Amino acid sequence: MAYGPLGLKPCEFEELQPHELLKMLEGYNWRKEHRENELAYFVCQLMNIEGKALKENITPAELLKPLRERGKPTDGKKADAEYLMKKFKLE
Repeated sequence: MAYGPLGLKPCEFEELQPHELLKMLEGYNWRKEHRENELAYFVCQLMNIEGKALKENITPAELLKPLRERGKPTDGKKADAEYLMKKFKLE
């Protein structure tokens, strides 16, 4: 994250305190979500121009649903435990 999306150089990364890096990541995530919302709004407008062909207008929330669900944490503890049990034969 530091070198890619945040575009930090190694010397800049080394000088950061952990809380500063976390704040930068929060800012990056906010900008990313804001940009997704903006794009979804304009795509909906373009899709709804042809509203006669569609039964219902499409909303930005409908377009963003797959993106937002993908980022939600799932209850993978049980799956992780099963994987580890099989991997290390602890059954």
